[in-house]
Amino acid sequence: MAAPVIEKTLMLDTFIQASETGFSGLIRIFRSEEQIGVVIMRSGEIAWAVSKYQNEHLGSFLERLGQVTREQLQEVERQYLSMAKTKKFGALLEELGFLTRTQLKFFIKLHVRSALLNLLELPDVVVTTNGGDMKVDEDLTFALQEILPDYFSAVDNTEEMQMMASVEDYSYINIKNTKTQVSSLFAEFSVMPGYRYSLMADFGGQVYNAHWHERLEKENLNFPLFWIKSLYMASIKAGMGSLDFTHIESELGVCILKMIQPSRHAFLGVMFEKDCRLGVIRHKIVSSMPRFQEFLDMTAGVEVFT
Repeated sequence: MAAPVIEKTLMLDTFIQASETGFSGLIRIFRSEEQIGVVIMRSGEIAWAVSKYQNEHLGSFLERLGQVTREQLQEVERQYLSMAKTKKFGALLEELGFLTRTQLKFFIKLHVRSALLNLLELPDVVVTTNGGDMKVDEDLTFALQEILPDYFSAVDNTEEMQMMASVEDYSYINIKNTKTQVSSLFAEFSVMPGYRYSLMADFGGQVYNAHWHERLEKENLNFPLFWIKSLYMASIKAGMGSLDFTHIESELGVCILKMIQPSRHAFLGVMFEKDCRLGVIRHKIVSSMPRFQEFLDMTAGVEVFT
């Protein structure tokens, strides 16, 4: 699904100014004199956001994505209430071993993004700021650009379009030439029926990691880079925002594509036979995103030899 187009609004201007000035405190959103949203910031970064019109809280959000079971959620809620809500819900998830710190940070970011996008869609709102020292976990705060990369990449598409102008070069990535194969990174995909190969790469053709099924050892695996470059450019030209998640079906199978770090044009491509269970694969990609993000962060500019 392509990312939404975010219009520049008073609310967004307030977020940007708060970010640039290192604001700490609360940003409150009102509609018809009713408070319908709150954003908590510390030193210019977003720690939490909530909207009255958001459909699910963090717990139900995690359950829907398959990150916690109903039983685990009930245990967290029981302890949360027994402590009179003095400890944060996310902290309990981590303490009880239901989520790692990396997973917790990733899904909190997704949930905060959902709240902000929900608020930004609302017309006729009043925004107020109340400064003050906020006691939050500094490791669980996010730069505005992390939460809303769509806005910052869509402010001026001129440079983006120039960069994409060479999309007709029909370039390919030779997957097996990469020196960065770490098979464990793609373990969840490799054991699924119909698996062919996985790769993480960018639009410049740099492969960060790749893996293929052993039965393909004698095949020439050239990933058509122009596929995703063309789709990315088309989504921007159509005013749909930067491409985020999609799949392509061909006579050879199905390729599922996911942008991992849009600012670096880094993406994940996973190839399966045509009879694959697409919904299951997409779910596994979402649940594996913290692992892929962490790998890219740790290996930025470094070749990982097996």
